[in-house]
Amino acid sequence: MRAAWIVLGVLVLARGASADDDVRGWVGLGGRNALGPAYSDFGVYAMSGLWLAHEHLQPFVRLGWSQGGGGGFSIDALRAGIGLAAGAPLAREHVWIGGSAAVEGMYVWSQDGTTSAPLGMLSLSALVQVRAFRRFLVGVEAGPDFFPSLLRSARGNLLWDAVRFNAGLRLGVILGPTIE
Repeated sequence: MRAAWIVLGVLVLARGASADDDVRGWVGLGGRNALGPAYSDFGVYAMSGLWLAHEHLQPFVRLGWSQGGGGGFSIDALRAGIGLAAGAPLAREHVWIGGSAAVEGMYVWSQDGTTSAPLGMLSLSALVQVRAFRRFLVGVEAGPDFFPSLLRSARGNLLWDAVRFNAGLRLGVILGPTIE
């Protein structure tokens, strides 16, 4: 995780060296809807990102919570992640289309207190962001989440699958130069 922050800092500093191009970023909220055969969860993220390299790269961070159930269990998860999207602005910069990869660490626990565990996740997503009214961002992302270890209850029931489909909505405010 420390290496990812260093890479993000280098990208920001390298981008700041060019005085001709202003950096544009965003801050907002995102939703999470993950579906799997054994378990589904729904939640929210606080998110932020930057558009770098002539808006072809978009590093982002997110912090969130989700809750869901399956097999008679209710599970909560606190989440923190970092990712990088690659894509391009279209329609005179009003639409940004790309794909992203993110890693996320989380702590998961059941509400009955019988199951808790730290977990990791890799998320791959297609991403579309509409930048409207000069300062607003509305985005949609969708793709698979991969879990290197399965989450099982104290009784041995499978609670989280190795792969689940995730779709989410992003709503935010654009920081920096406005979209004309």
